[in-house]
Amino acid sequence: MPNPTIIDTHQFGRVRAGAAYYLRGKRHALIETGTSLSAPHIVRALPNVELDYIFVTHVHLDHAGGAGELASRYQHVTVIVHPRGAKHLIDPTRLVQSVRQATG
Repeated sequence: MPNPTIIDTHQFGRVRAGAAYYLRGKRHALIETGTSLSAPHIVRALPNVELDYIFVTHVHLDHAGGAGELASRYQHVTVIVHPRGAKHLIDPTRLVQSVRQATG
């Protein structure tokens, strides 16, 4: 198994507050995406890389919020998510509402 490269996602605008993990082998994979605001940091960290897979461990916005943005950027990528989470990646409205309720 290849050693992962840790990518700082600049979660919540802070350095080292969150991370994505890049795996390079026969195929290129990313584990976690951070928020949608993390996507540009990930793209900059992976110049000249075409991702094959994005794995999200769960659909909380701080772990998977950038999946849509990255899937648009890497057009041939396959996003791997638990079947129950897939609908939330397609339409994150309920997730966003729950975060707003929890944080005010």
